[in-house]
Amino acid sequence: MQAVESRTGIRVFAARDAAHVDYEGLGRLADGAYRHDYAGMARVVFDADHFEWLLEPDRRDWLAVIAVNDDDEPVGCLISLLRTLCYAGREFPALYSTGWTVAPAYRHRNVAMRLARAQTVAFVDADVANRQIGISQFHAGHAGMRAQGVFGGAQTEVGSTGTYAFHRGAMWSRRLLEGEDGSTTACRMSRLSLSDARLVAAGDVPAPSLDAYRERMAQASVAFAPTESFARFYLRRGNERSGTLLFGFDSPATCIATYSMHNIALDDVDLGRVGQVQYLAPSHCTPQELAAALRELCTFFRDNDCVSACIHDQGGIDTDVLAHGGFSRTGDELISNLWATPYATGQGFPGFDRLAPPYLVDFL
Repeated sequence: MQAVESRTGIRVFAARDAAHVDYEGLGRLADGAYRHDYAGMARVVFDADHFEWLLEPDRRDWLAVIAVNDDDEPVGCLISLLRTLCYAGREFPALYSTGWTVAPAYRHRNVAMRLARAQTVAFVDADVANRQIGISQFHAGHAGMRAQGVFGGAQTEVGSTGTYAFHRGAMWSRRLLEGEDGSTTACRMSRLSLSDARLVAAGDVPAPSLDAYRERMAQASVAFAPTESFARFYLRRGNERSGTLLFGFDSPATCIATYSMHNIALDDVDLGRVGQVQYLAPSHCTPQELAAALRELCTFFRDNDCVSACIHDQGGIDTDVLAHGGFSRTGDELISNLWATPYATGQGFPGFDRLAPPYLVDFL
């Protein structure tokens, strides 16, 4: 544990060890904050299990910046996940910021800014100080534009470039109904995992080489390489709530899909489980094949007790394909941001420009 900042009533510290993380307390913090922010609306349940999934004990691929009050109760947090970012055809050591939360009773007291500032200070002082690019995403209208401005201001203050919003895309969703017919397009499926530096397929579609997988990610303007926390979430055998599927057809085309599954609620009502398509990475797929992959993915979600599915439009899949797969556009949008860290600016990092879809980024 690293003490970052302490003032009367609120102490901020950075932790990379589960012994210093109160998972139940973070669950109480998020439950109170998101019940307040999403009153009358569906929300993902960020409970203790969810935080333990994000901040897995015995792993060193995360850092949590936590604010606690005089009773040591968490009143704010900001999570950083270690990643390798594929940007403009190159790979950079990166950090993914998520879970930026402040208890309603402690808002308008500069806690959010202190968390954002402390995150960068902790990374400069820690053994992961070589991180060059940061990435974050905000739910427009909820975490919203004010949070984006606060976060960008904090990054500029500590020597980063400030945030660069590279994409704003809609969420699409659909209900999953029993007895739905599958696609008429032939579609096979395997689950991918990473073992001894190679991809392994469990199913009917052979795994690509790891180099071929990385090349497919590098074709996007922004994506993640199969390392660190990304590999833990999406390429680990036996992970029950997230993973990667590979779809094959009667043609040479294939489609990679990453996913996660989360509990959702409406105020005090449990709504069940949602299957979240993090992204689709197709290779030579026709629209009919992409729609078939989406339908097979929804069948997979339904078989895993999900009642609905959603996907973030990152510009790589025609929205007509989403509609053909049974998805409808919602009123929700996500804002995706990049920034160069103080380490990168010190190395003469040129900044961000000329970014264009598709993007292959997960939203946690």
